[in-house]
Amino acid sequence: MRDNRCISIVGCGSMGFALAHGLLLSDFTVVMSSRYPDKRKETEFEIVSIDECIRRSTIIFIAIHPAHYINSLVSHLERNPSLFNEKILVDLSN
Repeated sequence: MRDNRCISIVGCGSMGFALAHGLLLSDFTVVMSSRYPDKRKETEFEIVSIDECIRRSTIIFIAIHPAHYINSLVSHLERNPSLFNEKILVDLSN
C-alpha cells in the first residue's frame, strides 16, 4: 500500500540525507534505499532495498552518482520492467 505522503530516495549519500531531512521537516514520510541496506542502521530513516524503496511511493528522488546507475537502477529495471510504471522520477545529478 502506498502512502501519499511517502517519498522515496534512492541513495544514502550527502545529497540523499540532506533531502530526506528537509522532507521530514515538511511532514513527509521518507524511505531511503542503499545497495547495502544492512550496513546503514545508524540513521533515523528507514533504509530498505532499492526495489522496495521504488515500490513504496510514486515520487522517487534519485540521489546516486551516475557511475552507479547501472547497478542501482538499470539492473532493477531489466529484471522488473514495470517497476517504474506510474512513478515520478527526480534525478538530483547534474
